[in-house]
This record gives sequence, C-alpha cells and structure tokens, in this order.
Amino acid sequence: MIGLCYRSPNSSEDNNRKLREQIANLKSVERITHILVMGGFNFSEIDWVSGTVNADENSEPQKFYDSVQDEFLEQNNMNSCSTERQETYQTSRGSETITAGLYM
Repeated sequence: MIGLCYRSPNSSEDNNRKLREQIANLKSVERITHILVMGGFNFSEIDWVSGTVNADENSEPQKFYDSVQDEFLEQNNMNSCSTERQETYQTSRGSETITAGLYM
C-alpha cells in the first residue's frame, strides 16, 4: 500500500485526530504486507533521529508521534545520510521553517 498525505501546519484538532485514526487503520487492511506513507506532516517539534518530541505530553505533535510508534511504523528516508530536510517558506504570517521528507 502506498499513501500520500499532507497535513497543514494550521490543521484543526479534529483533522489531527482523523489523521491519527487513519494511521491506526493502515495495518487493518487485509492482505497488505508492505506500507509506504509519504508526506508533509508539519510537526517540526518531532526529532525523528533522536526519537524525541519537543512539546507537551498531550500536544498534537506528541499524539502523532505516539500513534506512529503504536503502529510500529518508522521513519525512512531516501538519503541515508540525512533523515530530514528543513525548508523555509514565506507565508502570510512571515517566514516559516518546516521539516520535509517523512517516509514511514
């Protein structure tokens, strides 16, 4: 199974909950033995290298990280020398840096 997802940095709590539910449902599909999910999840608080979340225990980034861990998914990256890429974009609110390139 191959999936693609984009989560807006301004995603609502309800959308975040639905994303976590979709992640939990990935492995329930019969006869699926390999799963690849690619996307921009925009949780800059998550450090996938160290396995830490720089946010409160009940924060959306922590809930997302926990849901990925609960399903035994792991981050993979096409470039084994680098796990993530930081990119800065100009938005209506000014300059924002996001983490790009999460593959599970």
